[in-house]
Amino acid sequence: MIAKAKFDLELLVKAKLPPLPGSVLKISSLLLDYNCSQKKIADAVGCDPMLASRVLRLANSPIYAFQQKVTSLTSAVGALGNKAIYEMIVMGMIADSFSSEIRNSVVGRDNWFHSLATAIGARELCGLLKLRGVDEAFTCGLMHDIGKLLIFRADSALFTEIFNQAEGGDLTDAEREILGFDHAQVGALAARRWNLSDSVCNMILYHHNPTSTIDALLMTHVINIADTVAYTKNYKQEYSEEFLQSASMITLKFTAAQLDAVWEKVVAELREVIRAFF
Repeated sequence: MIAKAKFDLELLVKAKLPPLPGSVLKISSLLLDYNCSQKKIADAVGCDPMLASRVLRLANSPIYAFQQKVTSLTSAVGALGNKAIYEMIVMGMIADSFSSEIRNSVVGRDNWFHSLATAIGARELCGLLKLRGVDEAFTCGLMHDIGKLLIFRADSALFTEIFNQAEGGDLTDAEREILGFDHAQVGALAARRWNLSDSVCNMILYHHNPTSTIDALLMTHVINIADTVAYTKNYKQEYSEEFLQSASMITLKFTAAQLDAVWEKVVAELREVIRAFF
């Protein structure tokens, strides 16, 4: 039995969550302006060499398969579109904020890959449902487990013990018992600190229990399913009967075959995204 830890939720997030880089805020605001030129966006991206490199690598990846090599940022922005650039910014924001954990620990790296898979899966599921708000679903997929990274950053040994106690499954009960709160609460507070939308904050807070939210209910169901599919497939398991009969699956009416088809797309894109970042 692990002794109960004395952590304050607010202080943990305040101490361990880095501020958003100015370049992220600037580029994000430009992407929301539909009258903004591609050149202006490209110039802003160019001020962040790491982001610029990632955008060019992704534009030349097999995901897009353009007929000619993309060599300029303006061409890359035009070819990829604002949505893909926005996704790159969010991915870069988290990868850079937690670069040490992602590169130097198995826990951090597994969490990052799982979050990427959840984000891509959420976007694909939204496509099947023809839902709007795909950007928010992608962002939430990337952010849904950021609380785990913050707890790991605060006390890596304790988080590893919690992970082992939960035997790699849902950590929520163990986290609440030992910390007094869970990673979803930490993640939702982190999203608020980064001034993300209320709907994203709520999706993160309720991604394990979608029926408890009163905001963005359908999207929270999407995140719940994308999260479960990514976890199940990563561990090479079969979908449990409990999951197939869950409120999220019943509400969105997906079949196991549809989820398998989505996972194939996730795996293909995940390879290229990882290459862009590593």
